[in-house]
Amino acid sequence: MGLNCFGLGIKYHDVNKKAEELSGKLGAKGYNVPVLADTDLHARNKGQLGKMGTSRIISWLEGDTGKEVVASLVKNIFSGNYTNVKEYVSSSHLLGSFCVPILAPNFFFKPRA
Repeated sequence: MGLNCFGLGIKYHDVNKKAEELSGKLGAKGYNVPVLADTDLHARNKGQLGKMGTSRIISWLEGDTGKEVVASLVKNIFSGNYTNVKEYVSSSHLLGSFCVPILAPNFFFKPRA
């Protein structure tokens, strides 16, 4: 909303909710499209890194090699054997590490995402 005040026309509100809604609609039609929680990293320094959200998935994995662990993770995700943990960063983190740098690119390095 703040970026839209500057005429940037960005429509990012509730994108996570929209993705979850799409996953549900596709699931009702027989498609298996799980939505996984993950941290969206916009950290330029150690202080901002400490303010990040802790979104993640929790699942039991099996395997002794990387290939086996990844196969176990994929199997668990598509069978629904995982838990989403969704926590979000504060508005001040978003403003300081992402929005303000976009508005003043000559004074900040490009936001990392």
